[in-house]
Amino acid sequence: MKNIFSNLRNILCSDKDSVWYSTIAIMVLLVFGQSLSFSFLSWDDTFHICQNPNFQSADGSFLNFWKSDFLGLYAPLTYTIWAGLISFAKLIFGENSNCGEWSGLFHGLNLLIHLLNTILVYEVLKHLVKVENRKYAAFGAILFAIHPLQVEAAVWISASRDLVSFLFGICGVLFALKDRWRQATVFVLVSCLAKATGVVFPLIIFAILIQKRKYSEVTKYLPAFVGAIGFGIFAKFLQPDTALNFVSPIWQRPFIFGHNLGFYFSKLILPINLAPDYTRSIQSLNQDPSLFWPLGIFLAAASGLYFLKRSQGLLALMLITISVLPVSGLIPFGFEETSTVADRYFYPAMFGVALFAANLLSTYQNKKLNTAALALLMVFSILSFRQVRYWENDETLFDYNLSVFPNSTVSLQIKADRYFAKGDYQRSLDELQKVLELRSPNVMIIIKTSLSLENLGRLDEAEKLYNFALEKNIKSTDIYNNLGKIHYLKGQPQLAEKLWMTATQENPLNFQPQYNLGQLYLIQGKFQESLDAFLKAKNIIPQHPRIDEKIREVRSKIR
Repeated sequence: MKNIFSNLRNILCSDKDSVWYSTIAIMVLLVFGQSLSFSFLSWDDTFHICQNPNFQSADGSFLNFWKSDFLGLYAPLTYTIWAGLISFAKLIFGENSNCGEWSGLFHGLNLLIHLLNTILVYEVLKHLVKVENRKYAAFGAILFAIHPLQVEAAVWISASRDLVSFLFGICGVLFALKDRWRQATVFVLVSCLAKATGVVFPLIIFAILIQKRKYSEVTKYLPAFVGAIGFGIFAKFLQPDTALNFVSPIWQRPFIFGHNLGFYFSKLILPINLAPDYTRSIQSLNQDPSLFWPLGIFLAAASGLYFLKRSQGLLALMLITISVLPVSGLIPFGFEETSTVADRYFYPAMFGVALFAANLLSTYQNKKLNTAALALLMVFSILSFRQVRYWENDETLFDYNLSVFPNSTVSLQIKADRYFAKGDYQRSLDELQKVLELRSPNVMIIIKTSLSLENLGRLDEAEKLYNFALEKNIKSTDIYNNLGKIHYLKGQPQLAEKLWMTATQENPLNFQPQYNLGQLYLIQGKFQESLDAFLKAKNIIPQHPRIDEKIREVRSKIR
């Protein structure tokens, strides 16, 4: 391992590059530096970090990320990095600090990794652009860094998975270009542990080696390819198609693939109205053929890149296509229920765009073309700076999203959350009902709708919705827990106990059902059972404000 990092340091350290490193750093900080003051978002950030039971336990249970998936996602390396950052945050802000105080550190991590990724892209481009002048490689790297499509991955904390995966994957590509295949294999496989989409990097290496006519070198990377494919199959097993309410038939998949790539090409050329939710769900594509207009853009772009083979346009097309393969529409994936496209999915594909841009400029070396490219870079920088500002907090992001896409289910759900937090349960319910009109119900929509109904006193309706979910095989610990609470409120403690027991079996690390069992047994006078349940709950969240008091109360009754 020491050898690997020593080699990487030797590759990166060059006095000739210091000016370009500084230029890249300045551009990244100017465009993205404002994100350091941004908050965690209700969209995944708080749930995956602030409310994640694996981070709240004192027994090192974050190691569970290496043993199994978390909410159908196996990304143990990223979660481990987050765990380390949380420990560092508690060291700085105090053990009992509020999660909201840590957001600057997490945004700083994203910014640092995005900067490192850009420098590594620059290093790779130096090997692939056949000119001594490094300004073309620097141009491609800066384009990679500041294109508006990169904003989501760079400033959304939950997208750290994409950044970390790319970091190790692009290191693997760099080592492959240096003919250090063992180190390249290690980095490529580590990339998969940050996010399963890292499986694309062996294919990216294959494409580059074939383009450079190093056919004999390809066989060296077969272990990386086999390992990545095996990891991809394992990750897909954790995220089965059965979790989707709708799966397109196989014959439609190539059209969806072409549509998705065409959509990305359109946003590459005209990066406006970028949003976290484009409302292009897999169902909407099947119901409205007019949404397939990006298919024509893909065919036009592919044709243009093919005829620009001299500028490695064909290789760029291959790299872009390979990079989005896991989320291209050829294989069903969970986010399809919301949108088949997302800016963060294009993050690794921007490497192919950067390669094409650098080669185009170096091939023609035309002053007017260079001037136009610099002007375009400045326009993209301004657009990205503006786009970053929308990600400041829930209100700025999702109000913007709704202004561009009024049918955004993600934004409507966040809006409902805001009403719920204010205690306006009727307006929260109204927003959630709009969501249910636009898409099939999933776990989170069902839970949020039922909680609003429960707070409005409409327990029978909430119970009916939870039972509907279980009948449709939409299951989660929270559904069992909340349904148990409804039965308890309706004077049915035996049913409540059964459901809370089921919840603890579904997820032993969920605090609430363990706590509820402790409360139930305490009321029933089953003090030893109550103590056992409360102790298990404390093991999950040691710092919970009520748990120590409950344990003392039960122990006093046992004596």
